[in-house]
Amino acid sequence: KNNFYHMISKAPKGSELIILLGEIDCRESFLVSIEKLRYKNYEEAMTVTIGIYMKVLNELIEQHDFKFYVHPVIPVLDQTRKLVKQFNAMLKQEVLKNPRLRWLDFFDKLLSPDGKDFN
Repeated sequence: KNNFYHMISKAPKGSELIILLGEIDCRESFLVSIEKLRYKNYEEAMTVTIGIYMKVLNELIEQHDFKFYVHPVIPVLDQTRKLVKQFNAMLKQEVLKNPRLRWLDFFDKLLSPDGKDFN
């Protein structure tokens, strides 16, 4: 989090930025949060997390006039691919609702034709 804000502070006002959100969440944070009973399931954890991301991005847009291009989480690990697919679908839905954000829509190209493996 601190590194994120440190790096974002280096971008000039009005910058166009590519941002990837949720990779660590999908790999480990969601599971840990559910095990610690912070959330009852993955959907709730993802919904809350994406809500926080949207709030932060909107604040940064207001403060710095940034334009964000949101990169999907890359589905590299077999163990987390299903979560990554669910997270990206939910994140995409929220990004598309916001005219100040752009979704980089190539996630399906990262998967095998059947959607089960990393391409």
